[in-house]
Amino acid sequence: MATAASVRPAVVRPATVTAAILLTVVSQLATIPMFFAPGADEIPAFAIVIGIVAGVLSLVGAWGMWNLRRWGMILTFALTAINTLTSIPGLFNPPSNWLLAGLIVFIPIGFVILALIALPASRQAFREADPS
Repeated sequence: MATAASVRPAVVRPATVTAAILLTVVSQLATIPMFFAPGADEIPAFAIVIGIVAGVLSLVGAWGMWNLRRWGMILTFALTAINTLTSIPGLFNPPSNWLLAGLIVFIPIGFVILALIALPASRQAFREADPS
């Protein structure tokens, strides 16, 4: 039986976290068609596999963020940072204009996700909800 002292008050998910979650889910689901875009056959197979695995793990991280779990925030931040930074070289020698357009859209979204997670309101919510 839980006592009043052991029950933590519910932490409200700030809008910054909700926006980061939505952008993560939308961007991960929207990148799937890029694997079938013209010129995608020039992308090495291992890069596609790693991209798909990272995308699925990012969705798991978004679920963790929805539940205000610190591991979800760390996982999403790390995978978004890696994915965004490793996508930048594709801007200089893209296999096709379709993939260039995708990179132009999704790289800034990645930076926005990172900024939203790093905002003080977001970090405070994860600290309060998951004090580990």
